[in-house]
Amino acid sequence: MNWDHIVVAFYFSLMFLYYSFLILLYFKILGDVEYKYLYNLNNFIQLFIAVFLLFRYHPFKTKYELSRSDINLIFASACFLIVNLGILHYFSDWVWKQYSHIKDISSNSIA
Repeated sequence: MNWDHIVVAFYFSLMFLYYSFLILLYFKILGDVEYKYLYNLNNFIQLFIAVFLLFRYHPFKTKYELSRSDINLIFASACFLIVNLGILHYFSDWVWKQYSHIKDISSNSIA
């Protein structure tokens, strides 16, 4: 097993973990406390993608060679970043609505 296969396997394991957390949070199987873990995992995946792409495709290389695992990783990374933009926007709106709803309920019960 070469280095490319290890990186791709690690990346897809992170993606599986991330989307599992996301599904469990969406269906409220996990509590709201675990959102911070999803946020940290999301940041780690983005950092991993950035470092890997910078390391693998830096402009000082003289020869570039794309393997099948590189193509899969680039495509999956692009899909993750596109989906991530939409999911984070939706999830942030959802959390803000929940917070506003709880704040309204607590202010009405006090008054």
